[in-house]
Amino acid sequence: MQSFVYLLFFAVLRLCQAITSPNIYSFTQPDVATPGYGDASLAPAVPSQSRHDSGPASGVNIFLPNYQQDPNWLPLVLSLKTIGLQVKVNEKLNITAQTRTLLIYASSSVSYTPSTADVNTLTSFVNNGGNLIFMTQVPAALRSLAGVSAATVDTSGTRSILQLSNTDRAAVALQGFDFSNYYDISMPIYGNDSAQGLINTGYTLVNGAVSLGNWLVRNNGVDSSDTSATKSAIVRNQPSGAKGLVYSFGMDLGYLYISALDESDGYSEHYDGYYYPGYDIGTRFIKNIHLSNPHYVSLWSVPYNKGIAFTTTWDIDTYVSYPHGQGMAASAMERGAQGNLNLHTKYVTDAYERAYFQYGVPYIYQITGFPIASDGYPYIDFGSHSVSHSPNAVEFPSGTTAERFLQGQSSGYYPYIHECSSTTPDGTPNNGETCIEGGTSGLSFWTESGTASGEVRVSGYLIRHVMNDIFGTNYNLTTYRPGNLAWNKYQANHCVANGFIGGSSCSGNSHLTHLPFQVTHNRESFQEIPYYEFPLQWSDGDGNMSSADFPGSDFRKQVNDITNMAKYGGHYNILIHPSDAVLDKIQLQRALHDAVRPFAAFFNQTGIANWWTIRDRAVVDITSASSSSVTMSVRLDGQVEGLTLQVPKTYTLQSASAPLSVCQQVSYDSFTNAVVLRNTAKGVYTLNFSVGSSASSASTCPDFTPQPATECVAWDVAVDDFLEEWFYDNGINLLLLPAVSSGLNSNQQNGRLQLTATNNVNSYYTEVSRFCFDATLYTHLFFDAVIPTGTTFSVQLVSYEAGCITERASSTFLDIADYAAADGKNHTISIPLKDFAGENMQYVRGVRLVNIAPLQVPVYIDNIKVQKRCFTAPGEDRTSGLSIDSFQNVDRWITGINNIFGKTDDDGTMKFAKLAELGKMQLLPANAASYIYTSTAVNGTNLNANGYTDLSLNLKGPSGGTFDVVVTSGTSNSNSTVNTKSYASLSQGSFSNLTIPLSAFSGLDISSISRITLRNFTPNGAVSTENYTLRWISLLGNGTNSTTPSCTRASGYVVLDFCDLSEFTKQTSALGTPFSDDNTMSSYNQTESGYINLTPRDSSSYFYSTLAQSTTCLALNSSYSAVTLTISGPEGATANVGFKHGGNSCNTNVVTDYVPVTFSAARKEVTIPFSNFPSGFNKAYLQSFVMTAFSAPGSTYWIHSLAFIGASDTRGCAFCQGTTVDTCSFTTDVPRTNSLSGLQTDEGTLAAYSVNSDGSLGLTSQQNAYWYSQFGANSCYNANTVNATGIQFSIAAPAGTSFNVDLRWKTNAQCTTVSSPASVPITNYVTFTGNSNYQVASIPFSDFSGLNSSRLDSVALARFNPSNVDVKLGCISLVNIPASTAPQTCACPNTAWLNYCSGTGRADSNANGGTQSDDGTMRSAPALVNGSLALQPAASSSYWYSLLNCMNVSPSTTLYLNVTAKAGASFDVQLQNSGVTCGDGSPFLRSTINSASYGAMTGKPVLLAIPLSAYTAATSGFSLQKISAVVLQNFSDSTSTYSLNCAYFGGGSASTTAIRSASSKARASTAAVAVQKRDNTTAVAGPFALWQPSFVWHHTGNIHKYGNDNQKDHAVFFSNSTSRNTTLF
Repeated sequence: MQSFVYLLFFAVLRLCQAITSPNIYSFTQPDVATPGYGDASLAPAVPSQSRHDSGPASGVNIFLPNYQQDPNWLPLVLSLKTIGLQVKVNEKLNITAQTRTLLIYASSSVSYTPSTADVNTLTSFVNNGGNLIFMTQVPAALRSLAGVSAATVDTSGTRSILQLSNTDRAAVALQGFDFSNYYDISMPIYGNDSAQGLINTGYTLVNGAVSLGNWLVRNNGVDSSDTSATKSAIVRNQPSGAKGLVYSFGMDLGYLYISALDESDGYSEHYDGYYYPGYDIGTRFIKNIHLSNPHYVSLWSVPYNKGIAFTTTWDIDTYVSYPHGQGMAASAMERGAQGNLNLHTKYVTDAYERAYFQYGVPYIYQITGFPIASDGYPYIDFGSHSVSHSPNAVEFPSGTTAERFLQGQSSGYYPYIHECSSTTPDGTPNNGETCIEGGTSGLSFWTESGTASGEVRVSGYLIRHVMNDIFGTNYNLTTYRPGNLAWNKYQANHCVANGFIGGSSCSGNSHLTHLPFQVTHNRESFQEIPYYEFPLQWSDGDGNMSSADFPGSDFRKQVNDITNMAKYGGHYNILIHPSDAVLDKIQLQRALHDAVRPFAAFFNQTGIANWWTIRDRAVVDITSASSSSVTMSVRLDGQVEGLTLQVPKTYTLQSASAPLSVCQQVSYDSFTNAVVLRNTAKGVYTLNFSVGSSASSASTCPDFTPQPATECVAWDVAVDDFLEEWFYDNGINLLLLPAVSSGLNSNQQNGRLQLTATNNVNSYYTEVSRFCFDATLYTHLFFDAVIPTGTTFSVQLVSYEAGCITERASSTFLDIADYAAADGKNHTISIPLKDFAGENMQYVRGVRLVNIAPLQVPVYIDNIKVQKRCFTAPGEDRTSGLSIDSFQNVDRWITGINNIFGKTDDDGTMKFAKLAELGKMQLLPANAASYIYTSTAVNGTNLNANGYTDLSLNLKGPSGGTFDVVVTSGTSNSNSTVNTKSYASLSQGSFSNLTIPLSAFSGLDISSISRITLRNFTPNGAVSTENYTLRWISLLGNGTNSTTPSCTRASGYVVLDFCDLSEFTKQTSALGTPFSDDNTMSSYNQTESGYINLTPRDSSSYFYSTLAQSTTCLALNSSYSAVTLTISGPEGATANVGFKHGGNSCNTNVVTDYVPVTFSAARKEVTIPFSNFPSGFNKAYLQSFVMTAFSAPGSTYWIHSLAFIGASDTRGCAFCQGTTVDTCSFTTDVPRTNSLSGLQTDEGTLAAYSVNSDGSLGLTSQQNAYWYSQFGANSCYNANTVNATGIQFSIAAPAGTSFNVDLRWKTNAQCTTVSSPASVPITNYVTFTGNSNYQVASIPFSDFSGLNSSRLDSVALARFNPSNVDVKLGCISLVNIPASTAPQTCACPNTAWLNYCSGTGRADSNANGGTQSDDGTMRSAPALVNGSLALQPAASSSYWYSLLNCMNVSPSTTLYLNVTAKAGASFDVQLQNSGVTCGDGSPFLRSTINSASYGAMTGKPVLLAIPLSAYTAATSGFSLQKISAVVLQNFSDSTSTYSLNCAYFGGGSASTTAIRSASSKARASTAAVAVQKRDNTTAVAGPFALWQPSFVWHHTGNIHKYGNDNQKDHAVFFSNSTSRNTTLF
């Protein structure tokens, strides 16, 4: 369902923006096609006609005996260039004096029989010191030279891994490989989808040859050594007397490159997040061979001789990602890092997502204000993230190459995503597409009218048109990432045709690389295109996003993996979605940036794509070489700062041709020397080196380490803006974290949160961090609030103990009165975090508003943020003065609102006015007429500045820059002007305080200031160096800051209360009924909180407010005797006020009865007893209130409030907390429905059934009488959605009264069958003392036998005793009743590995020290509650595991588990063993048993005794000698809490033993847990988890997928779904 409020906000936003934000739906894309390369496969590239034919002779020479038979020579060349090798291809054998490494590409499909001359030439080449490489075949005539007797092509498909061998650890070809790391030496070639290995070649060695790599084969999913005669995969041979070496490489790297590029067969165990350099092993090996020559040069893959090129990317997939993304970007820049915001240009609202690109446009404008980094590109850049974000994009046709954006209408490019369904007309694809899961709801979708060309063309047009044509930023949009990472084979072709040069469409693990790679046309072998992929290495879905750093943590694993990648110059591209858990993600992002800083070069995708493009085109050749000197030529196609050459350590740089600046140091990989080029430009350059006899290790380079920002950078994180109803309805905030109220009625009204206390003990809690964040980095808690007069509450910052498991008791509750007045006006509340004394600021998790009082008076909360500020403006943080605007809120700036709710704007006169960093308003005057102003007139009332002494500005700007400060005041809006020249001397180097005495403003009316304007800027030529940066506009001194009188809230039965601004905005009364003037007034508006303005056109003008919905009437009971009307107006003027009502029924004999009222200029309260109206006045049939017959047309009248009075102040409905089911009624008729829209009735069984004077229901019983109330219109209510664990009643009855409370529920999932009642006597909970004394009964659901609280049907009162008693029912509600501490009911042996029976233990580790966790899959983190470990699954997919460190349980016979869960609940208990040997990294075996087979849950502790023989019987080959983990999963009832008391192995002749290292007592961190799911997919959890292939996976509540032409969906389930409409990736 589309949210009206959400869409309305967009409309309002466009009307009141401080910047001129274009309406994208007015755009029309030019009708210019971009045909590009076409869709058909291209003819294979001819080597002699390619750019590689002219490669440098001193590089790797590749001889192609028959290129027509295998086009994979081109992918081979591209991969070798990626690793940094200079490559030259030859169709004929051509060895020159410069040739030092020769690779003969003779793949399995190539026929090559060398001539005798070729054999002699090659033999001579090796004898003279050349390195010769065969790939993959070795012709018979050359086998003796290669040291092999056989080179056999294997097509069996059983070979799975090429594994390097350490038989010769001194081999130069093996330098840099870590043989202790399985993945650093194992190249996978096995297609997990087809269960087939790629074609390869194996060799049989002759004496003297050495095997540097061997084949593994896969049988039944297990890899083992190949024992065949041709098991060798890499052979090195040095023929007798030869100076050179011959290598035979059994894998065709060109074939593997193109196979992985297409992702067609799933060669990786993982999607991302792991060190998995499979393909890079081959290219590193070849590079090592070439670098063993005495003279060589190669290109390092990272600028400035650093180890890792680190790119941070943020996908803007939802509307909340815009403000969140700006904060994440600022926090990255603060650490000196760069990044890309990839923009999803969603302009079509469909079944998948709303159109929200329009919303993001003003944020894009602000973000363009981030500064330029040292590489010449903005710190924060932009990429395209497609138009539709469709999960079906893999199947899109190529398109017409002429798709256009035509005002966002279906006449142009209009991809529409449909939900797949068998019950809707559009639920079945009509275009041959496959229904593919997308979003987060588990739903599947298909897309109509989507094309690969349209996604690229139109998204590129929109972003460029907005940024360049509209905003004039000249950003160079060059990168693209498809939605869902669902790349289309035509995508890169269209990207090149539309000006994109690179992107991130896939994962590094899937492509077996941690390096960029060049994409080929249609991802086929035939032709290269100038487009480069920078694959994703990790995303926020593939780990828990915690920055906790301990062995085995996800964070530490990533740092370790990055360190491994850096050994050969890897590229790390992290994807973070700014849509949830933003404070946690910022903390992780910062921790990663700091961890890699010493060896990283930071880039955004735009910068690295441009850098890599020039690097790929660079040609470096050794033009002359001797034993004493070397000369190189370097040809560059453009600027490529920090390009690093690798040369032998014996080289010492002597000179470089101008204008190059060159330095030298030892290479990051330590094996070579690095030559770093700076001040680069297009051209050909010469480098001269001397050659020594020993290594040259002196460094002439400066420190290239990227540094954090030296100037403070500010940002904020939006916790909730209460704009989108979906978040509120699901009980979560914008961070997708819980937002829970207790003892309050909450409601989302007009984009604000309304909280009304229903119990004296109440709270509203919103969680801000999933893992607890370090709040010492932040400075303020910020929110807006409207607090009625007399209302109070406290603010609590919720912190936890270290480890983020147990909430700390707070010692500080801040009184809101210290930060904002309770006057009914809108206030900005900014609380310094330092005020929360005593909190553990390193482990903050939430914010809580506590004890709102009095009852039944609503407060309004909005725009909750956590802020990092860099300064305190005068008037902020309770300092003296008045802060008019300090630019600390980008949302405020976009909507044109300053700190005091006036307006700030430049009216489009500036070249730009941007707020990229909070507290730094960037202003660039376009000309002499440019200005910016901030209004001090609020709701039409000017500021009374008496008591203030000076105007304070803080800014920096061009040297010598000046401007005028104009203050507008008085009823005539006169201007007083002062020039700044005499008050400050500006510079761009630092901020200056500019203080102007108010007395300097001639003619200023200090009691009535309406505006402050900055204008007449000098200089003003729109030159970027002439910009001004403004921090604040404040007044100094101690003024009253009076703009409006306090707003006094109405009391009684309120009809109208214009302290609530939303009433007039929505033209809806406090009763929820409409009001209007029907356009009879000449003026009708609200300019101030507290009243509305009526200016009658003539005496017939009128105002009315209906009192009931159409055709119905309001019936007031006998407790109401008068109406109170608060009004003001022309002194002595009169008007008639009255009520339209029915006679003897609601709609018969309808009349309007009036009485006159007299106005005064002062606000007054007029009370009119109903007895003042004519005798026919009937308050039982009231239709509307009317005011008319104004005596002074043209004058302004004010209505403040309207209410009925006379009701008792003591009402039984005031006592219920939680979610209201039934409450007071103030009509004479008994209500037919309750607060949940459920039926309530006695079905005529009561002796009397009425509404009492205090609003309670009067139930007079008789024999067999009863009364019931249904939960909701469908009477199948899930109480878990409101966190209810019981039901509460407020009841008054005579002493000695008793009756039963019955609950019924639906017994089946279809909610069609009602249970028998579960009954409890009310006297178990309260003792009645009289029918005027209300008692509160709180009854836990657990007291109702068999109750399913997720399907509540009804609550009933029955079996009254005595039978004729009078009962007053004040209210009924659903509440959370804290669980009482249960007596300990378990006995646990000392040998138990899980023991909470003693009342001690930890939630995150078991008794053996092993880690245990839910990986965030539970509704809340596992915690110790009443002597047990409480697990609260969010869904059946939730799981929990406990690591046992390779425990031998074979001496035992039984697994014992003491657990408490709701009656009927069940779950799976899974054991995992550790493979062949403990910790060897081999695959886990899992065996699963359902708990129901060995015991039924009863709601009380149950001891399950599961025979271990059941596990060995269930899973063939399952061993009990190496148990690594116990897993609980597949919980049948996600509404139940599963309490673990004790677990142990026993029943055997000896106790179990554990195989441990000396450090086994530490928390286990090296094992993984694989969780078998109901759908037979597998989720692998825990530290160092080894993910399995071929899954659909799920992260932080957001599914992301990747696709290919064969529709392979890979994923792992890691955490819960949240929103169906939150589209990520």
